[in-house]
Amino acid sequence: MLLTASLCNISLSWVNGVKGEMVEPKVLPPLSSVEELGTGNVGSWRAHMNAMQTVVAQGLTSALIFEDDIDWDIRLKAQLYDTAKAFRMLTRPPVSDSPVETNSASIPARINSGELLDLNFHELPAESTPPDSPYSDDWDILWLGYCHGPWSPAPGGQSKDQVVQLTDATVPMKYGLGDYPPQTRVWKYVSDPICSLGYAVSQRGARNLLYEAGLVSFDKAFDILLLEFCQRYNCLLTQPQLFNHWRKPGKKSCDSDISPAGDGPELQQDWTPTIRQSARLNMKKLLKGDTNYDDQLPD
Repeated sequence: MLLTASLCNISLSWVNGVKGEMVEPKVLPPLSSVEELGTGNVGSWRAHMNAMQTVVAQGLTSALIFEDDIDWDIRLKAQLYDTAKAFRMLTRPPVSDSPVETNSASIPARINSGELLDLNFHELPAESTPPDSPYSDDWDILWLGYCHGPWSPAPGGQSKDQVVQLTDATVPMKYGLGDYPPQTRVWKYVSDPICSLGYAVSQRGARNLLYEAGLVSFDKAFDILLLEFCQRYNCLLTQPQLFNHWRKPGKKSCDSDISPAGDGPELQQDWTPTIRQSARLNMKKLLKGDTNYDDQLPD
């Protein structure tokens, strides 16, 4: 993880993992049970709460939290630039006298309950007042890495808008989003992801999450707590995800300390779902300065 990040010019600050057996039951929120949750879930929860404490204690404006077995595309920084632009649009203050243009003809309209608006990424209106944060000033969680793959057309959160990019070369051709054409990327409010592989928190979000999951209730796995948190707070995501599990060769049971997948067929080579130019799989080329990167999910 450290080497991969270094080769992509990403600096990391480490938060130690926690063994659930080392967490005193008395420090858990009310009605929490180590026996019911399992020590794996308890350790994961404690580590994420420690990360939230660090963000709050240091007064960080925002922080990106990684689990240490993730992977990303070599073009991550360009992806984050586009993501910031889309999130700023989704969280813009409503302007009653300047409505956003309706759907582009090249993007299929969606009709569910009420008016649902797709905003063409390449036709977003100019911003009148730049926010202090590149990702906007009104969010709690940006859920950028998760393991729930199927497309969910229902937008979450308080907004029914979503930003759509029809031609994103970082999206695998085989990755489908409902009726949208191949290689479509969507940014929207959180609907139903699971797995906390990679997410950003604002200072406001860290405080709220530390309160809700650290003091009020811890009765299920942390990622489910995060999903429930996002059903009440301001959380956005991009689909497909920017971060995903890196799967190394060997038994599936090695993939998780929380819920081992058993001893099914062994993986013969490492790979990362939904990530095309994998940073981990291109590590040797990055070390050599070879820019002819391997694409594990070519068109």
